[in-house]
Amino acid sequence: MEIAHVLRCMAPRMTGHVHSVTGFGTVMAAWGHRVTYWSAAHAADRRRIGSPNPSMRVFDMRRPHGWFYSPALALALKYEIGDIDLVHVHGLWSHPNWAAVRIAARADVPCLLSPHGELSPWALRRTWAKRLKKAMFLASLGRSIFRGIHCLHALSRTEAGAFRQAGYRGPVTIVPNGVDAGQFAQLPDADCAEERFPELSGRRVVLFIGRISPEKGLDALLSALARLVQRPSFDDVLLVLAGIDDGGHMTHIRGLIDRLGLTEHVLLPGCVHIKAKRHLLARCDLFVLPSHSEGFSMAVLEALASARPVLVTPACGFPDIVHAQAGLCRPAQPEALAEGLMHLLDLSPDHRDKLGRRGHRLVLDRYTWPRQAARMLTVYRAMLEGGEIPEEPQPDEVLAEDSSSNLEPSAVDWAQCLES
Repeated sequence: MEIAHVLRCMAPRMTGHVHSVTGFGTVMAAWGHRVTYWSAAHAADRRRIGSPNPSMRVFDMRRPHGWFYSPALALALKYEIGDIDLVHVHGLWSHPNWAAVRIAARADVPCLLSPHGELSPWALRRTWAKRLKKAMFLASLGRSIFRGIHCLHALSRTEAGAFRQAGYRGPVTIVPNGVDAGQFAQLPDADCAEERFPELSGRRVVLFIGRISPEKGLDALLSALARLVQRPSFDDVLLVLAGIDDGGHMTHIRGLIDRLGLTEHVLLPGCVHIKAKRHLLARCDLFVLPSHSEGFSMAVLEALASARPVLVTPACGFPDIVHAQAGLCRPAQPEALAEGLMHLLDLSPDHRDKLGRRGHRLVLDRYTWPRQAARMLTVYRAMLEGGEIPEEPQPDEVLAEDSSSNLEPSAVDWAQCLES
């Protein structure tokens, strides 16, 4: 099968988004399918991406850069569409997404669209200006996109519900992200982590990994931390916010840390590549993701694979965590997050380890890349054969248990994401 993944950008700043795309693609390529990745990039992104491998098709973009406008990508895809069996589009608000759907529809090539959380209610109403812009897009180009696709792909049942709220009435399939569990099975010793990050020594560590952006709920998390550390029994807690600055939001976060008097309780290491990430996961006592809006977090999956208890919010769309007794789910509000943090930090290390082992088991049972890719392949085949698209596709169990394809996606040199 010839599969073309189209997304706005492959740069490391798109972290989770790109990990999801290459996660599915890498496993399917290992199974013998021909997988390519099509994206736009400006000069700075090209430098960060480095030398793309043959499966990556990276095209220059023109102004307006916010639209990721790339006539070169559209022209090349139009020329090669006859050799492509299926187009999988990732994201909604950019020219490559819209162009790919239109080209696939005109060529009668099956097309699947994965919004990756971009149709969540919070994302649609974030500011009045963006709310107006997105409403106009959905009323015009959005309608043509919805008409041109065979199916919308949701990462969780929460996201599937958001599609209906946004007005989409066509087929929906739910396939979550996966994780390379083997990469997090044997973490470094805690002492090694403290050598790399000496600020962690003697502290109870709460870890966040993700983009530093408004939808991640960091304002509420910092307010929760301020309540927490006022108590003498929690004055040793250190919050690590590891991630790349998205749109200048880091300036706001630094200012909030200063205003709340948290400079001794927050570490900002920047965007971390896999080696540093493994060190932080090895040393943390728990992982937190306080998001207002998520697709299906790669960072949470990595924390679970690392056998760390997690604290998430309902918007993360991950009820399995509570069902598996691997962590807590609390609203993205300071009081609720503070209560959740206190509860997990008050547990004995043995009890937290028990929660972590349950999370690790959950990942092995349900969220490996081969299992999720096998489910996606079920959807692809239904589209190609003209059959009914399953809402909750079941994997081919032989493929799902194929550990030889449980590979870390390598389409991007993630080391270039490190900010030392």
